Amino acid sequence: MEKAFNFKLLVPPRHKLGLVSAVKPQDTGLNEDNRSFTAPVKSLNKCFEKETISNSKMVLPTESPRPEITKMSAVMPIEKEGPPLRSSQLYYKLFEEAEKIKAWKLKMDYDMSEKDRNLQENRRTIETQRKAIQELQFENESLSMKLEEQLNKNEDMRNKHNATRNLCNILKDTFERSVEKMSLFEADREETHGLFLQNHETIQRMVAAFESLRLQAEADQLEMLKAKEGLKQLEELKVRFENEYHMKEEKARQVGGVRSRSETSGGSKGPDGKAKGSDATSTAERRRQTRSTAEPQSRMTSTAEPQSRMTSTAEQQDQATSTAEQQLRATSTAEHSHRAMSTDERRLRGDDVRLAGAWNSPRGGRAGAGCCRNSPPLATGKISIAVTSVPCDIIKSSVSLLEEQLREKESQHTEILLKLHATQENFSQLQNSANQHILNCKQEQNELKDKLEREEQLRRESEEKQKSLVNTFEQTKEMYEKNLLERDVKLKEINNSKEQLALQIKEIQVTADSLQSSLESETRRVQELESEFISVSRELCNRNKELGIIKEVKVECDSQIQALKLEMDTKENFLKSFDEKIKEDEVKILQLTSELEEKEAEINSLKAKLQATDGQLSEALKKENELSNNIERLKKDISQYKDRYENLLERFNLQLLEKNTVQEESDPKAEEMKETLEKMKIEVGKLEVEKQQLQPG
Repeated sequence: MEKAFNFKLLVPPRHKLGLVSAVKPQDTGLNEDNRSFTAPVKSLNKCFEKETISNSKMVLPTESPRPEITKMSAVMPIEKEGPPLRSSQLYYKLFEEAEKIKAWKLKMDYDMSEKDRNLQENRRTIETQRKAIQELQFENESLSMKLEEQLNKNEDMRNKHNATRNLCNILKDTFERSVEKMSLFEADREETHGLFLQNHETIQRMVAAFESLRLQAEADQLEMLKAKEGLKQLEELKVRFENEYHMKEEKARQVGGVRSRSETSGGSKGPDGKAKGSDATSTAERRRQTRSTAEPQSRMTSTAEPQSRMTSTAEQQDQATSTAEQQLRATSTAEHSHRAMSTDERRLRGDDVRLAGAWNSPRGGRAGAGCCRNSPPLATGKISIAVTSVPCDIIKSSVSLLEEQLREKESQHTEILLKLHATQENFSQLQNSANQHILNCKQEQNELKDKLEREEQLRRESEEKQKSLVNTFEQTKEMYEKNLLERDVKLKEINNSKEQLALQIKEIQVTADSLQSSLESETRRVQELESEFISVSRELCNRNKELGIIKEVKVECDSQIQALKLEMDTKENFLKSFDEKIKEDEVKILQLTSELEEKEAEINSLKAKLQATDGQLSEALKKENELSNNIERLKKDISQYKDRYENLLERFNLQLLEKNTVQEESDPKAEEMKETLEKMKIEVGKLEVEKQQLQPG
């Protein structure tokens, strides 16, 4: 851009000949005038040198060159227009003006080069910022996409979490119901066990009672059979007793007839024999009567014993005791009479034997004695025959003895008859009592039959009830056994499920520990990312500061442009005045104006570029504002996600306790939850990293 400034000095015509050197004049006035003119030039040169040194040291221009000096240098010739000057002064002034113009040109070139450099640097920074802004936009878009995906995932996770929570609640309710059912089952089991024991005891009691009833029924049947046999025997005895009684009455009548005959006959042939025959017959009849009375009495006693057993009332027992006493008395009297009769018979036999021996002693009494022993009726006949052949004295004596004996025998016989009457009365009383007792026994038998029938009906009913109870008991036992087996199977299944749940809980605890370790590592990463975010925010602050510096540079450039505009205005005024004064320099001035126009075009282009940069900067600022808003929104979202994440962690910790009762169906859902939680953690870490990268200081 630097061009050679060709300056041609137009010398006016001179009056005198000679060479004129472009040297400083030596006039005092000129020197005095030049002092005021050279001072600003020196100051300008010094300022120019200082600015060049400062610009060579500094990268970015901080201050623009002082425009006051240029204004003063540009305005000085106009102010000092007054009296006409000399030619030497004019040359000197022109030379100084040319030097000033050269210095101004150099300065302008340097300023333009510096401005071009600054503009290039600004373009580079703007491009880098634009690229960074585009990258940030892309990152924001990717973050927005990720956030949308994360939101969708969070919604899915929320739905899954709600589903798992519902499942956990359902499982909790089912386990509570199962626990309640188990408690009810245990209570029912205890109740059923108690009822089973009670039923077993009652059944044993019923079995024992039925056995006792069976034994009682058998005993009652045996007693009934015995009673029937006793009744039959009593009837037989009654018939026999009646027959014997009739026979005895007939015999007694016969004996009475025989006695009356023997008394009326009064013969000597057979009174003793008749008496003896009557005595023998009477003794035989007595024996038969005693035997007959003893036998029915013994039979009555034998039959009365089971009948007395069968009676249950006190009256029957009293009657039985009274009848037993009467029977004992009768048996005792009968035995006594039997003994007396037997002794009498023995005495009579002994007397007969003695008489026969005394009578048949000379003839050989052994045979007679044997015959007497063998056949007592023949002996009586022989005695009667012998009595007829015995002498009278002996007969009288023997008759007297026999009469005495007969009297004694008659007295004894009367006593025995009285006793027989008493015994007959007793027998009739006993018979009446026996009949009454038989009637009572029949009534009791009928009652016992009714009772037996009732007891048999009751026994049948009880057997039927027992069978039904046994069937129901067996059915209930089978049902209870089935229920117990089913409940044992259910208990085994529940225990297996509990063991599986315990294993799952252990696995969940292990995963929870791993998740806690991963959370700790992620918290560390988050802290590291926060530190990185702080560093990135600091870098953003530095960039913002650089943007502020760029804005300040822009403001300075604007001020410099305005100063340049002012200088251009002053220069145009100066050039106009210079064109009026020096018309010969129009070509050069035109060149300068063309160059100035080029510079103005460049300045306009620079202005357009600056306007474009201003627009870009405004867009960048808008984007930065949008980015800041997005960053704030992301901060809010991240804070919300953190809160949600903390809530999810709290819920997860709460649900870990609730998931102790989760079955095998919830295992894939738990793994999905774990995977989703890990993804959430990774995405939250990424979001925090991006937040740290995007967050300004």
